[in-house]
Amino acid sequence: MHGNSFDEMVEKDVSWTTLISDLATHECYYEALYLFRRMIVDESEVQPNVVTVVSVMSACCNLGSLNHSKCLPAFLERAGLVRLDVSIGNSLIDAYAKCGRIDYAAEVFNDMQNSHRDIYSWTAIISGLAMHGRGTDATTMFSQMNLVSGMIPDAITFIAVLSACAHSGLVEEGLCIFESMKAEYGIDPELKHYGCMVDLLGRAGLLECAYGFVKMMPMEPSLAILVSLLSACRLHHNVELGEELLKKIELLGLVVELLCFYPICMRMRINGTKSLTLGRR
Repeated sequence: MHGNSFDEMVEKDVSWTTLISDLATHECYYEALYLFRRMIVDESEVQPNVVTVVSVMSACCNLGSLNHSKCLPAFLERAGLVRLDVSIGNSLIDAYAKCGRIDYAAEVFNDMQNSHRDIYSWTAIISGLAMHGRGTDATTMFSQMNLVSGMIPDAITFIAVLSACAHSGLVEEGLCIFESMKAEYGIDPELKHYGCMVDLLGRAGLLECAYGFVKMMPMEPSLAILVSLLSACRLHHNVELGEELLKKIELLGLVVELLCFYPICMRMRINGTKSLTLGRR
């Protein structure tokens, strides 16, 4: 969408916030940022509200645009919006983390008073720490979430912290957290939680244990989970389990999808004498 289109819609009194929100929703991120700049600098007498800012932060996140994200706090402070709505703080945490500045994200989180943090605040910072390979910090934050604030994690929070464990090799911590889902919080693990555990155990070389999670799942494993474990078999030279996984993929009727989306798995060399070969037995 270009400037002329903006002008035509604005002349029809379409809300600036509605336009920016729709552009961000439809992945027109640069256009959303362009219109936001016009709104606050060039010509609009309408001031951004919470919805506007959250939409702009979403655009910054998806673009990984640190420059735009860094410019927003000063504007928010002047407009008095930082302390007005917790969703703005959450959006800033998410944006900074996705733009590569987890230090800025942590600063925003720490500046938020405990009473102004919600479940999304904690999940955003845990997810950001996971994204930056700071698994120990993420698990510490997860513990503080309940102990310090009394906040109860939800299913999405568990995905974030289990992902942190997977990317940092925190096997014991991951197993304990997974067990606590049902035992302490009454949350039934979903496909993504099982996927995190398979990834965690596979990366650590605990392939049989990882496969045990696949077999104990109350739902059929996704192709992504099976490929994750298959890749771990390749990494840790486990031909037998790799062959078994390929048979399971065939049994589930996922061969075509495997070849389309994971062509590298069509032939996976395990060592100098034997390879995993799909559909060529």
